[in-house]
Amino acid sequence: MTGPGLREWLERLEAEHDNLRSAITWTLEHEPGTALHLAANLWRFWYTRGHFEEGRGWLGRALAEGSATPARERALQGASTLAWVQGDLLGANSRAEEALAMFRAIGDQDGVAHALNALGDAVLMSGEESFEWAALGDAVLPSAKESFERAAAAYGEALGLFRDQGNQRGIAGVLTNLGNLAWERGDHDRATDLHREALALYRKIGNERGVA
Repeated sequence: MTGPGLREWLERLEAEHDNLRSAITWTLEHEPGTALHLAANLWRFWYTRGHFEEGRGWLGRALAEGSATPARERALQGASTLAWVQGDLLGANSRAEEALAMFRAIGDQDGVAHALNALGDAVLMSGEESFEWAALGDAVLPSAKESFERAAAAYGEALGLFRDQGNQRGIAGVLTNLGNLAWERGDHDRATDLHREALALYRKIGNERGVA
């Protein structure tokens, strides 16, 4: 789902989507741990193909029914990403925070990096939203500056972990997010440099979605 076989796997999963729905429905009742495993491994498919609402629904049910298994952390990461793409600030933030705490607890550095990246997305979005609230004279959300600083810290830590692991896809993803953050801050030259670096990595690993 993150390499050169993406297009083929998207088509295969789409063709089997009804069967996967049936499998998750059955396992939610009979094998909650399996349902959580399925949902944790399908969230990137739901995200990439735009099945946001459905994916969040399955992940939410699986997280509610499933026990604390290694799949739970990945399901939380996926739930955070799908909440973020739908503009649910609180949902994205809480899911990412929970995933981050669990990954740290088990010492999964790759998971920590992904959770930090998801948390950075949620925090960055709250900074973007704060502009709109400020225009309305409402101070419910943190200031854009505070949110952007928190996002930069989360992305920075994630980037360091991905570099330590040699995870090029992870590096490219964080560089993209840092580029978006630089753009939000008005630093267009830095944003351009970061996106160019990310683009080169996406092309190197054959990630068409990242290239786009």
